[in-house]
Amino acid sequence: MYCCFVGKPRINDETKAIWSKSDTGTAPKADDFYIQAGDKYDKGGFKGAIADYTKAISLNPQYLNAYNNRGLARAIT
Repeated sequence: MYCCFVGKPRINDETKAIWSKSDTGTAPKADDFYIQAGDKYDKGGFKGAIADYTKAISLNPQYLNAYNNRGLARAIT
């Protein structure tokens, strides 16, 4: 499934622990929506992935990987 998918980060438990400590009480960032969209995409939730990629783009209009992956999700639906 990753042959055309760009930028899916590898996240382990240690990374999640660091993020949970540093992000306490802060607003979600574009990367948060991007990662969430990738998870939905992997599980076949393409419409949810499109919504999350769109939110990531609204928070960071320069997020090229989000544009690319949203287009891939749209092509599948």
